[in-house]
Amino acid sequence: MSDQLLAARHLRVLFPLKGDQAVHAVDDVSFSMRERETLGLVGESGCGKSTLARAIMHLQPLTSGQIIWRGVSLNALKPRELHDRRREFQMIFQDPLASLNPRMTVATLVAEPLRALRPNLRAEEVRDIVSNMIGRVGLEPSTLDRYPHEFSGGQCQRISIARALVVDPKLLVCDEPVSALDVSVQAQILNLLKELQASHDLSLLFISHDLSVVRHMSDRIMVLYLGRIMEFGSRDRLLDSPRHPYTRALISAAPIPNPEIERTRRAPPLKGEVPSPIDPPSGCVFRTRCPKAAERCTVDVPDLRPIGPGQNVACHFPN
Repeated sequence: MSDQLLAARHLRVLFPLKGDQAVHAVDDVSFSMRERETLGLVGESGCGKSTLARAIMHLQPLTSGQIIWRGVSLNALKPRELHDRRREFQMIFQDPLASLNPRMTVATLVAEPLRALRPNLRAEEVRDIVSNMIGRVGLEPSTLDRYPHEFSGGQCQRISIARALVVDPKLLVCDEPVSALDVSVQAQILNLLKELQASHDLSLLFISHDLSVVRHMSDRIMVLYLGRIMEFGSRDRLLDSPRHPYTRALISAAPIPNPEIERTRRAPPLKGEVPSPIDPPSGCVFRTRCPKAAERCTVDVPDLRPIGPGQNVACHFPN
């Protein structure tokens, strides 16, 4: 039996503008996720990571494409059927405080998904589940009667995690979940996510611009640029032996924690600026910044193709 949890097929998200123009936020993205794996999603700001995550969560309508969840096409479901499926995939956001209603107590916030998605539960059952989940994320029972503004950023993110996991989902979409936190707190939240993943049999779609965080968390990694996948493969192979020029540039630009090595490093910066998603380049979208671009790159869109065990690259001239 296949352990495939999620499959995305040719996803496109366009934001129409005046006239015939549109922002190409996600452009022909296809991938799959397995049960209990962590898929890291990386790329520069504005490359479409968050839009893709919201589309998978059905918070952002698709322009075209199909999302298959555990063998069922979500596109084909009626609103009530999709509502019944929502408890199986949940999301946590970059700004933990902004994602929590400041007028609700923690108990009400964490209980809200249960009331929406498991309405048959009795009040005492809801209280027990909420109390247990607050403990699972490392918070005290006294937390329940307080409000979000009384907590630190790390504590608010723990509350957000409890809120997402209280309905026992199978997929947790994490959109830059630690980028707004101090480094020491980041490590605590990342370790908490790994612990909860193991105990709840979770799959994680983990979005970050920090490659060290992605290496720590991920089993496989997907590299996005201007809404298209540039490279996709196992974590170690992709980070240790990148085959796409864009992946190599991202890795070269990542800071090294050793100050002596960092001072002497000469990481070649990417040339030029990110093109406008309103008018992306023809052919390969990365060609305007690629040191290996040739005439073919202006005409042919490179397919994402296997180039070795556990590694796929969308490039006409991979390294």
